[in-house]
Amino acid sequence: MPEIIKARILTCTGGLYLVETPEETIWCRARGVFRNDGITPVPGDYVTLKTDGKDSYSINDVKKRKNLLLRPPVANLDRLFVVCAVCDPMPSLLNTDKVLSAAVYNGIEPVLVFTKTDLDPGEGKKLCSVYQKAGFKAVCLSSLDPKDASDKLIPLIGGFSSAFTGASGVGKSSLIKALFPQFVLEIGELSRKISRGKNTTRQSIFYNASELTGIPGTYLADTPGFSMLDYSKFRFFDIDELVFTFPEFADFLGKCRYTKCSHTKEEGCEILRAVSEGKISPSRHESYLRIREEISRFKKYK
Repeated sequence: MPEIIKARILTCTGGLYLVETPEETIWCRARGVFRNDGITPVPGDYVTLKTDGKDSYSINDVKKRKNLLLRPPVANLDRLFVVCAVCDPMPSLLNTDKVLSAAVYNGIEPVLVFTKTDLDPGEGKKLCSVYQKAGFKAVCLSSLDPKDASDKLIPLIGGFSSAFTGASGVGKSSLIKALFPQFVLEIGELSRKISRGKNTTRQSIFYNASELTGIPGTYLADTPGFSMLDYSKFRFFDIDELVFTFPEFADFLGKCRYTKCSHTKEEGCEILRAVSEGKISPSRHESYLRIREEISRFKKYK
């Protein structure tokens, strides 16, 4: 009788999958039926393995996903840490808000991490306030105090499957290295082991960081190329769904004068009123307008 084993995919390359079982990590292949069903197992997937009892395993089933990002391919993220510098480089709030909307739509909880606050403490507090007021978790970190990062972020990482994203120069890699130096080393070693030639495109890699945090069920995803998303290339939702990806709009939806209010310029719009009264940040509403325009242009082009 074939044995069924519960596992999680850590990474994949060349048709082989590295999966974590309760006892060990093993390499295996996926059943051919997945191709027929249009299913591609990806890192982060919870799966079942079938073995014939001769140390030969195959992925037998992919469990229902909480979420799935295609670029990079990764599934079942709980939290996305969006790293932004308060200066040097100056933050692009529009790009940040695009990532937040994409995360919210996909059922991933965003956490804002503002770095280099020692260079401009006032701006750090201002940005944290904007996003906390919008309903997001947000923390400010000084580049002069590594312990500050550990104290604030480890409790938010422990017990969750997380990934980090951020534009070049914001200190994302330095932050991860400071938090988990062993994670960086082991991911590097694993990457070298799974490489297949010089032109191999690196895949996402999940790493069980439970021992590093002391909290079971902690996973970190190494997602090469996952910086601030180019929204025009990543179609996450339609124009009518955009408003639901701004959590601070929720209390005002359904209260506008017009049923099909676009929340852009209509008289009697409750969201516009909330912006004018300081209940919604003007920068957040500006991002909503610009993302909405991008979606509109994309649909016309398509």
